[in-house]
Amino acid sequence: MTTSSHNTKYSVITRMLDDYRLNESIHELENQKLSPDMTDRLREASTIYTQLLHFFATGVPDPSRSDQLAAVREMLYCVADSLRRDSEMETSSALYYSRLRIARMSSTPTLSANLADIRNLLPQLSLADLTDTFDEALHARLDEAISRLFYSVWVNQCLSRREASEIHNFLTDGFDDEPAYLQAAASLISALTLSSMEYFDAAKLLMLLQVVERDRHAMLTARALIGAVLIIARHPRRSADNPEIRAISQAIAEREGFNSLLCALVTAMLRTRDTDRVNRKLRDEIIPDIIKLKPEIEKRLRSANPDELTSMEENPEWMEMIEKSGAGEKLREFSEMQMQGADVFMGAFAGMKNFAFFRDLPNWFLPFSMHNSMVHSALKDAPAGLAEIMLDIPLFCSSDKFSLAFSLSRMPKAQADLMSSQMQSQFAALSEEQRATLSETLRSTRESEMTIYLKDLFRFHRLWEGRSEFFDPFSRPFTVPDHPLFAGAATDSEMLRLMADFYFTNRYWSDAAPLYGRLAEQAIADSADAEKQGYCLEKSGNVADALEAYRQAELMCEPSKWLLKRIAYCLRATGQYAQAATYYSRALEKEPDNLRLELLKAHSLLEAGMPADALKSYYKVDYLDPDSGSATRGAAWCEFLLGNYDKSHARYEAITAREDATASDHLNYGHVLLAEEKITEAAACYKRMAAMTDRHELLENLRRDRATLLAAGIPPLTLTLIAEL
Repeated sequence: MTTSSHNTKYSVITRMLDDYRLNESIHELENQKLSPDMTDRLREASTIYTQLLHFFATGVPDPSRSDQLAAVREMLYCVADSLRRDSEMETSSALYYSRLRIARMSSTPTLSANLADIRNLLPQLSLADLTDTFDEALHARLDEAISRLFYSVWVNQCLSRREASEIHNFLTDGFDDEPAYLQAAASLISALTLSSMEYFDAAKLLMLLQVVERDRHAMLTARALIGAVLIIARHPRRSADNPEIRAISQAIAEREGFNSLLCALVTAMLRTRDTDRVNRKLRDEIIPDIIKLKPEIEKRLRSANPDELTSMEENPEWMEMIEKSGAGEKLREFSEMQMQGADVFMGAFAGMKNFAFFRDLPNWFLPFSMHNSMVHSALKDAPAGLAEIMLDIPLFCSSDKFSLAFSLSRMPKAQADLMSSQMQSQFAALSEEQRATLSETLRSTRESEMTIYLKDLFRFHRLWEGRSEFFDPFSRPFTVPDHPLFAGAATDSEMLRLMADFYFTNRYWSDAAPLYGRLAEQAIADSADAEKQGYCLEKSGNVADALEAYRQAELMCEPSKWLLKRIAYCLRATGQYAQAATYYSRALEKEPDNLRLELLKAHSLLEAGMPADALKSYYKVDYLDPDSGSATRGAAWCEFLLGNYDKSHARYEAITAREDATASDHLNYGHVLLAEEKITEAAACYKRMAAMTDRHELLENLRRDRATLLAAGIPPLTLTLIAEL
């Protein structure tokens, strides 16, 4: 069987499991080519399910039946996953399956052996670091062991009880103050996440939730929570079915302060997903405007007296130059995005991921450390203090700090010395209050660690050379999963509004609409939520649903003129012209001098087949604004429809004499002339229209207007001959 047919069969089986058709899925799996291990697991699941059905048929009550059913279902999912994984391993060139083949075909250390290796290295490293002498060989051994452990966990589909116990013990051993341990534990958490994103493993998710529940170290808690959320969002059904996962999730959700932490996580997720938009704006709008100033700045620098060089705020001429160029507004926009927490450095560091360090997958998920053997080697000749100052900048994630470290190693010594001197002097100039603020900013918290880790994940999914092989959690809008972990947040109006307003402000219309819909359905609903839902739907092109949302908002409160105009627009767009005219009339009661509304009302009345009423509005606009071409044209057409050919003739004669006359003007004038039986003049108008467009469009318009022309009393033969003429 080919890989393609294997994947098709996998999809069929998983759909059966999704629908609780377990008997069918068992029969399908029995007909596949299974390994002995898969056969044993399938036989065990089948036996348990047969017994479950037997006791169910006898009417014996069993409060644990749903949990047993979930367990059987998960066992079958795992067999199906193994079937798919083995088929992919035969042909796929993806890194995951390449590493899996290596693990199976060579004598690489097992997961347990890699964990034991790291455990043995930790006390040696702790002792070596106390002497203030960096043991590069020992740290290199640790880095290699961490990488091996990452790969062994990543390609492990289902942890055995022993492996799960060993990992659990390692993550709860309490070495949280040891830098080397934190490096290994953080990498291990990322491996658990990536592995279970690929093939769901309840044991891995359970361990991540246990780290969150333990909450001993900010970085590990943040990474484990993000990992758990991404896995739950990727596999919502399977993660919610497991009783152990449900229980620990509920316990965490009920913990004091957890909703605030979730709110911070959601905010960080939203900002991370927005990184693509922010960097497009920087690349396409802000940076080009600033680059345009470069020649002028260089010119002024060459001609300026060094003693007169001051900051831009102190030099009105410089500020005036920036404001006139439009760059001032762009710089303020950049500053505002940065203050709001936008990731404005993604583009700057995107070109700095070509170092050998980033060719090894696990390194994308390492927390930055000066104890990393490659970093220490790169910075050993750097000016004293420079590395610490630059690499402690809280806005940079670990991936960018690694990039910066390796870039510093390639910087000419003179340039590095100058940079070090300038940065150290600026740091020394900080007031005591400013230093205290900086210290607080640099302090590790779960919230800041979540932001840093999400940036690292985003860079991996955008910049890693094999990124297409991985499921990208940032490729779709983040939604709060229907899961016990989010029990308190799913109905939290504050969190829903946070997400909705973020999407709305940044014009993610289709993402914001359903969130505002949920807010509008709540018991204490705000009409503004329904209005925003309608606007998002309208901007997404879903006018019919937008109208429904606007109508809901209208029922909640006295409609504003904005809401009346939006309803009128949607009614007109959906062909409900008479109702649209009614709403434009209501809007005009609030804005009686708004000629555009009067014109839209006239258009709606005309489209509703009410030319006499439309004519009144057209004449009103034409009287108050004689230069309104739309009103003049509308009045001319209404006069034609009402049979007032002399008035229509006079208006179209004036319209077609103008320089801005359109092809439609000549067409409509031709219709009037045809109704007046002025065949020669009508033919001339039609020819002018054809000259401005083409013959086919003329014939199409004649066919489209045929019913109107027949109603005007023009014989069918005349229409046939005029087309031929």
